Amino acid sequence: MNRIINNETIKKENIFSRTFTLTDNASGSLNVIKPGGILDIFQTAAGVHADNLGVGGRYLMQNGKCWVLESVSYKVLGSVLPHSDITAETYFRNPGRLFYERDYIIYDKSGNKSIIGTSRWLVIDIKTRRPMLNAIDYGCVGRDECVMPMHEKIRYDFSQAEVSGEYKIHLTETDIVGHFNNSRYADVIFEFYPFALKDLQIDFIKECKSGENITVKGVDGADGVYVEGSVNGERRFVAKFNY
Repeated sequence: MNRIINNETIKKENIFSRTFTLTDNASGSLNVIKPGGILDIFQTAAGVHADNLGVGGRYLMQNGKCWVLESVSYKVLGSVLPHSDITAETYFRNPGRLFYERDYIIYDKSGNKSIIGTSRWLVIDIKTRRPMLNAIDYGCVGRDECVMPMHEKIRYDFSQAEVSGEYKIHLTETDIVGHFNNSRYADVIFEFYPFALKDLQIDFIKECKSGENITVKGVDGADGVYVEGSVNGERRFVAKFNY
């Protein structure tokens, strides 16, 4: 179930724009949109856009393929208040041989650019779980411009990280293939670091499933807070943020 309400949809070439009204679920006690709310908007806009272009998740699954989110990041430029109308814009960059990159812009109700983001995706073979080269055609030309540089993968020594707590995954938090919903990883981070984040990057390593307990560890680095999520000692994601 989406945690945001759709008001309007506009599609122009490969640029997708949608207006949302933020609900209580998208915000917390900080009176700003939560990290999970931001990623939820990204995910919803990206999903509808891909469906409109004929390369959505259900279409790929019918053809033995699947989108896999490898990494996502965002930066906050201005405040986005709860219960306000915002506009989310997203578009594909021109694809590489292996990776598919997508940019996002969230505008406040006055049209000011408030949040920018980017994500990197793979298309894999469902049976072999291996990446597929040149797997899809958008049906439109991608864009060379980007709203923020694609980030490098997070590499950090977590040996000194301290356990912040555990998060149990419930069935209602999983997607159609039974994996922990991508936007919920930000909720896990917010559970133990309930701050208004200036930026956030999450690198996904292996999917989490219903019933699993994610052990969250964190450590302060020179350029931000680093977080590791693991299940039974196996690393599932890493993240970095500032607040």
